[in-house]
Amino acid sequence: KVDSRDSERRTPLMYAATNGFEDIIERLIAAGANPNFKDRNGNNAFDYAAGRGLVETVDFLLKRTHTKDDRNYIEFAQTIRATYAGDVSLMPAGNGKISSINRITPEGQAPLHIAAGNGSVEIINELIKRGAEVNLTNSNQQTPLHWAAWNNQAGSASVLLEHGACVFQGEAAGNTPLMLAAQSNSQEVAKVLLDNGAERDVVNKQGKTAAMQAEDRGFRDFSTILK
Repeated sequence: KVDSRDSERRTPLMYAATNGFEDIIERLIAAGANPNFKDRNGNNAFDYAAGRGLVETVDFLLKRTHTKDDRNYIEFAQTIRATYAGDVSLMPAGNGKISSINRITPEGQAPLHIAAGNGSVEIINELIKRGAEVNLTNSNQQTPLHWAAWNNQAGSASVLLEHGACVFQGEAAGNTPLMLAAQSNSQEVAKVLLDNGAERDVVNKQGKTAAMQAEDRGFRDFSTILK
């Protein structure tokens, strides 16, 4: 069955699109694969290719299925590619708002989350300039600041805070950016967060403070700083 589904309702075409396997995409479409079928989270084959920044694969899919790009898949793929590469010159042409800039990829991240986690300050500024929401949450209710904290990207954290990122916001488990910094031993980010008003005594849904979480992970020196 060309459109058989796995436990997440993903089809073979979605897997081929994710990896840019255009020869397999060609065969699947010739066999009748439906590019508009959606997985459990509402993503189709175009979303999977665009979410990896595979501009050429998205274009290939659109042409082979005679689909109009009315959801701006090419634009989103270009944005993702530029974000992963840390190269502003790869962004969609123009200086105006990018209509798809706050879209979440099938892997659960918007372009600004990726840039924050990678420490791409130039890309962060460009994304915000072109309409990225600083406090946008992903599927786990994490903001870009959470991603900067987890990956110890102090530069990312600083620029996000300058643009209005919320230092107190909790994600799905109630963890603030400071708590994620504690979990990953991101001491440089923790200093930036504390300098910008992060609270030490807030607890997550398990009743743990940032200091407790650092100690649970074996980061005892760090937990002392957080107390």
